[in-house]
Amino acid sequence: MKLLFSISTNPDIPASETITLTCEAYSSPPDGSDQPPPKKEGEEPVVQSEGPVQFAWALPVKNGPLYEIHLKAFFVLPEVVVSSEHIDFKKVLVGQKKCITVSIKNRKPVPVEWSYKAPKGSYGKQMAPWDMLFNIKPESGLLQPDELQWVQISFTPNAVAPFRQRLALRIKDNPHRKVLTVTGQGEALQMGVSQVAF
Repeated sequence: MKLLFSISTNPDIPASETITLTCEAYSSPPDGSDQPPPKKEGEEPVVQSEGPVQFAWALPVKNGPLYEIHLKAFFVLPEVVVSSEHIDFKKVLVGQKKCITVSIKNRKPVPVEWSYKAPKGSYGKQMAPWDMLFNIKPESGLLQPDELQWVQISFTPNAVAPFRQRLALRIKDNPHRKVLTVTGQGEALQMGVSQVAF
């Protein structure tokens, strides 16, 4: 997969005037053509592996020489590192909340924007608060290079049963999500009565 550049410009330049060239980098589409892939709303971008990329752009001048502009860049895939991707809340009383704090760090040389969207219920509707067993606060963030953010993950069981869920953090400009696996056990208070003779 190669990285292509889309440059939009006006072909006509008046005498003694200047124009601004806008250069866009994008990944080549699966069909191998040199046209930018069509943008669809809500669709994740197609990316290539990290590393240096370059492109030679021939700038033709009518009735004049051919200029060649060499464009170079280093492609970086935004990503975050979580202090723990497997979190076990162990036993928690039904109706009570237990919180565990983890860190999210950006180790890439570019800003990284992440977000979390709670899963939907039946027919895509918002889930009731008592059905949202695991939560993340805050639900989004923008991290500069080497910046760290503390995030609180909570577990509120609604039944005496084991629970397990995968929480997916979305990374802007990265089709791969950072997945956290959280588990917990809902427990109920129990009281035993024994007979005592007097």
